[in-house]
Amino acid sequence: MKIRFVKQLVALASLQIAFGILAIYFNDVNRWLIGRPVNQTVTSGKGLWIGFAFIVTGLFGLFGGIRKNISSVIAFNILSIITASLTVPLLIISAMAAHKEFVSYYRLFSRGPSYPPADEELAQSQKTVAIMDTLVAVVAALETIVAICSSVICCINGACCPSDSDSNSNEMRSIS
Repeated sequence: MKIRFVKQLVALASLQIAFGILAIYFNDVNRWLIGRPVNQTVTSGKGLWIGFAFIVTGLFGLFGGIRKNISSVIAFNILSIITASLTVPLLIISAMAAHKEFVSYYRLFSRGPSYPPADEELAQSQKTVAIMDTLVAVVAALETIVAICSSVICCINGACCPSDSDSNSNEMRSIS
């Protein structure tokens, strides 16, 4: 079986790898750079694990596109479906974490302009973490779109479904 959609496959796989790197950076690495402990109940490692899943999915797509290996393309198709389903909880959890951090940030500023410097540092770190959680939610939404497009393109171009030229009896028969 020939792979007829190499450019699209490599482009979508590259996007998934890029979104994986962004998810890891926006959530986990940036929190370590801030030096603020991660809230374990809401945000524990979501960017790292989901970003790793995005990268693995993209690597299968790159390997399948560059080497023209149909088994890797089928694995990319399946992992794209799984990745699309994993991005929904990531989107929800990131939105909840961003909301929590924004609420905490505005509560600190609602006390008035004369608060101690320790609160100012805490407020700035909460604002930064809230922005990063919002960016992770945006990456999750974009990854959902890319994963669904990857799965559809792989299936339409014959990665999982045979085309008319590949099989003799691909017609649907009506039941009378």
